[in-house]
Amino acid sequence: MSLLFESPEAKAMTEPHVYYRCEPTDDVGLDSNGNIITGFTLKPYAISGHDFVEGEVEAAGQDVKLSILGDLVTGAIYRAGITDIVYDCETGQADDWSVTLARVDNDDELAEVERIRQAAESAEQSDVGADSTSN
Repeated sequence: MSLLFESPEAKAMTEPHVYYRCEPTDDVGLDSNGNIITGFTLKPYAISGHDFVEGEVEAAGQDVKLSILGDLVTGAIYRAGITDIVYDCETGQADDWSVTLARVDNDDELAEVERIRQAAESAEQSDVGADSTSN
C-alpha cells in the first residue's frame, strides 16, 4: 500500500493527522555509523488514520530521513506532513516524497491534537473492553 493516497477523493475522506511529541533521552553522541544522536526522541502522540511516519521508518530503517522544521523542544508537539511529492510520469503514482515534522504552536491546533489523542484513547479502551467481554 502506498503511503500516499491514490486519488484526491480518497485523501479528502481519510486524510491522516499524525502528531509526535519530543521527549528527552539519555542517548547523546555518535552511533556506530557516525550519525549524531541528539538527546531527543520523537514518540507518537496523537494519530488519526495511517501513521505514515512509522511507515517511512519501517520502509527505510536506519536510512530514514525526516526534515524537522525549527528546533526540537522537550515536550513540544510536532505535526507530520508529506512534501516534495514526485510522481512517476508513466503511472501518475507518487514515486518519492519527503516527510517533515513542524512544531505546533497554534492553540486551536493543540486543542485539536488533544481531541484526537483523547478519541484514540477512548477507542482503545472500548476495544479492550469489547475483547474482554467476548472471551
